[in-house]
Amino acid sequence: MIKGIPGHHNTDWCRVPIIENTEKECDLTERLQNAINAYPRSNAVLVRNHGVYIWGETWEKAKIHAECYHYLFETAI
Repeated sequence: MIKGIPGHHNTDWCRVPIIENTEKECDLTERLQNAINAYPRSNAVLVRNHGVYIWGETWEKAKIHAECYHYLFETAI
């Protein structure tokens, strides 16, 4: 499933940043931007006690990424 994440091969590590949640979603902007810049190969950012943001070039690719991350997250826990 790692191969479903752009720029990854089956032997790669798939690192997903985790940021702290805030009271208002609009306050997440800076933390989210910092995480995206720090982990350019990731198409997801976990928000502690909230959920996950996942994106792609199109909604179809974002859906594929979400399915891959969902599988990987379940495997990890």
